[in-house]
Amino acid sequence: AYRPYMGGDLKPSTAWHAQFEDVNNDGRPDLFVAKGNVDRMPDFAQKDPNNLLLQKPDAHFVEVGDVSGIESFSIARGAMLSDFNLDGKIDLVVVNRRENVKIWRNISSDLGSFIALRLQSSTSNRDAIGAWVEVKTAAGVQRREITSGGGHVSGQNGYWHFGLGNAKSAEIRVIWPDDTEGPWYTIDAGQFYSVSYGEAPKPWVPPSRAN
Repeated sequence: AYRPYMGGDLKPSTAWHAQFEDVNNDGRPDLFVAKGNVDRMPDFAQKDPNNLLLQKPDAHFVEVGDVSGIESFSIARGAMLSDFNLDGKIDLVVVNRRENVKIWRNISSDLGSFIALRLQSSTSNRDAIGAWVEVKTAAGVQRREITSGGGHVSGQNGYWHFGLGNAKSAEIRVIWPDDTEGPWYTIDAGQFYSVSYGEAPKPWVPPSRAN
């Protein structure tokens, strides 16, 4: 069984919400896991910090919860990784039991580039739930399904974020919920885009960047 990576408790961990997201924009999805004990399960770890696992080029994951500053011994349940302040960096919110929600803002300065996409469909549901997005750079193709909800008392919010590493642009394509395959479009990195059914991607500038 997996055991906590810090805190000195050698009993097995208890995992709740898990979410993949590229927190350092290197083009590889990383993994966050919300952790927390259950009162009626004394045989499991009481001190059970959340995990943040960075994916390396060889597809192995390395724990960085302690060095990233998101380690917490609160009893976590739900969580969300998303770019809450629209600066191109993935932030974190965690819902805890018997404690306030905790939010961590990503202030890293050595990240790769990114694109963020919001889909709108006129032939199925508004948010194109069930669509697939493909993002292609010289490093390869990222493929992601558009979903709603997922995990434990958690979900998705806002724009769909893709880290691009050193790429200055990317090609994107949407396979819509009605199985229509859109064309490939080349877009610049470092921007937010609205992608509507049957239309080319349109850049969107967050109010904080407008000036």
